[in-house]
Amino acid sequence: MFYSLTSLRALIIDADDFGGRPQIITDIIKMLGQSIEVALVTRRNWIARVPPVRTFHPIDMTEHLDSKILLTRAIKELKVPPCSTVYLCSSTVTLELTKDLLLGSVVFPNQPLSDIEKHLLYQESPDFVVDSLDALYKCLSILDTGYAAEVASSPDRLVKANFGHSTTFSPTVSITPNPKDSTASLYSSSAKPTTRVVKLPNLQHPECPYFVLGRYFGPSDPRHALHALSLRLSHFKHHHSPHSQLFANLFLRGIEAATGGVFDLITQVPSRPEVGDRLAHILRIMHSNLSKQTQPADSPHARTSPTSIQSDILRCVNSYPPLKGLNLKARKASVAKVFQVQKDIQGKRIVLIDDIVTTGATINACITELKSAGAASVTAVLLAYHPYGLKARPSKSINICTECGERLGITFDSSELYFECLKQTGDDSHSKVSFNNAFSEQFQKI
Repeated sequence: MFYSLTSLRALIIDADDFGGRPQIITDIIKMLGQSIEVALVTRRNWIARVPPVRTFHPIDMTEHLDSKILLTRAIKELKVPPCSTVYLCSSTVTLELTKDLLLGSVVFPNQPLSDIEKHLLYQESPDFVVDSLDALYKCLSILDTGYAAEVASSPDRLVKANFGHSTTFSPTVSITPNPKDSTASLYSSSAKPTTRVVKLPNLQHPECPYFVLGRYFGPSDPRHALHALSLRLSHFKHHHSPHSQLFANLFLRGIEAATGGVFDLITQVPSRPEVGDRLAHILRIMHSNLSKQTQPADSPHARTSPTSIQSDILRCVNSYPPLKGLNLKARKASVAKVFQVQKDIQGKRIVLIDDIVTTGATINACITELKSAGAASVTAVLLAYHPYGLKARPSKSINICTECGERLGITFDSSELYFECLKQTGDDSHSKVSFNNAFSEQFQKI
């Protein structure tokens, strides 16, 4: 999903990023027509070669030297709030502009990216990366609703109110951001919303890319407080029940998207011995769900047998210290030789699941052991990746109780999330605000 959007009314294109491809800008303007307002920001004079739209040039040396000031003026003069604006660029350099202004972000690279370039780009956590006009239209029309786990984790009322459809539909999960649909078909009222599983490069094991269903922003990241998937993943570390069924279904969809149903076994990255094994709990739910019901032929679970789910293929045989705060080299050293394969997997196609990948040290240690034990292939499916490149501007806290000044806790009620004061007066808590209201109010203030 667009992290900070409550609606979509304007697209601002960094025209300088596409200076060598004016036809791309022309095609984008024609494609969108009058559906949303399109504006350009540029420091150059080549813009006459594209159709006339509102264009913002620097009016003084300050704006010429600081693109953020120019972009801020453009937003003000368009009279469209940041929470309704998407910024389109082609590089990580200009993507930096979105971090303070909290705009929706789409990156349309000028050329195919190497694995290292892809890795660096996704560490900047753009909302979307597209490689065709069709893919761009699909995300701007909210037909491509974004990462599967981010959509499914958000309260249904929020998605329906802001984007016109429900999280409860059965989306088509696409691995790449380039849909096969033609642009004409996207304008059809019968076009179905989709969510995506993104294929990220694994620099240590290039033959085993990561298939991720979302992004995770940690508690120290200002984006954490208003990102439903991040809140759920943090809570999931200690409280399984409110999220396990949701995550089990997401894993099944992600596995189907990543493998096309072609695999032999599903297993997990094992936890440290002294830590509760939350992923084994997820696998038990997946096994139970598949055992209880006959799946329709078109179900994403139809080709998954309960017997393929085995949580004990890998075991953590030596404890290791928490990895938080360590760099990649230190993480690799900490998890070296701590995992062992416990079963015969010679020639088997393995699906390996985990909740979050940051540097990849832990999951790659497991991949190394599985490959050494004779696995024919290993496919890594993860609920989220933890981007560390881009830090959003700290926003005014919504996490403080207006009555007593204490920090608000998070409570989960079926599909809803609440920020709630844990101190009470009589039978009522001091403060309670739904995630929907907090999200909308916070971003519309900016």
